[in-house]
Amino acid sequence: MNQHSTVRASSLLGLGAVALMLVQSPVSFAKGAPASALRRTSVSVVLTDAEKADLAFMREEEKVARDAYLYFYDVWGEVVFSKIARSEQTHMNAIGKLLVKYGLPDPVADLGVGQFSTPEFQAMYDEVVAIGSVSFADALAAGVLVEEADIADLTAALSETTAKNITTVYKNLLRGSLKHLASFNAWLARQDAAE
Repeated sequence: MNQHSTVRASSLLGLGAVALMLVQSPVSFAKGAPASALRRTSVSVVLTDAEKADLAFMREEEKVARDAYLYFYDVWGEVVFSKIARSEQTHMNAIGKLLVKYGLPDPVADLGVGQFSTPEFQAMYDEVVAIGSVSFADALAAGVLVEEADIADLTAALSETTAKNITTVYKNLLRGSLKHLASFNAWLARQDAAE
């Protein structure tokens, strides 16, 4: 993992102190573009060290989101978490295909739910789950934090790549994360209105 990625992961710690805002409804990840983008790109493309590190970073960060939402669904039984967890699996799969295409190791291969190869991601997951275990509203708030971090990291990763297929995947994931953020905020707004 490059220094830039480590800084991003470590900046996610201490999320509990962040104030949260609210807006929109559950939507799942748009389908289609990542697979076609992968087929069009030549295997002869050589990635930079930053591109390789970012792919591994994003694979593990998408797993944090998926695993946390699976956990929240088990605890709270609310459909928003199962829907977005499925979308996060799609995100993980898109990054996984890129790792395979470029012959890169998968940092989450053979790891169970809630297990991570990088200490920063393990700490992030543990903290997010702790926040979201307090109440359904806190789980939604934790989802907001995860999606905000993902949006920031995808934006940074986009600025570090020139590979068209990677750019296409990151842009699709970014659109999905923006929809997830809007969904969590909308659910939070409904919770606030019901109190």
